[in-house]
Amino acid sequence: MDIKYWFNTSTNEVGEGSISPWPAHLTMGPYDTRELAEQAYALAAARTAEQDAHDDAWDSWGEDN
Repeated sequence: MDIKYWFNTSTNEVGEGSISPWPAHLTMGPYDTRELAEQAYALAAARTAEQDAHDDAWDSWGEDN
């Protein structure tokens, strides 16, 4: 199994292993690299912004501007 990296939202620590060393409600991941896990909040924010833009486009489809 490949080693994965996990981000703990309570302590801001990065852990590694095939499964998270922390409870699921404290964990973001898995990530393929330690660097990606360290950027967990930034990655989540970027993905949320991208999805919000998609949702806005969907919600306004067919509206006359």
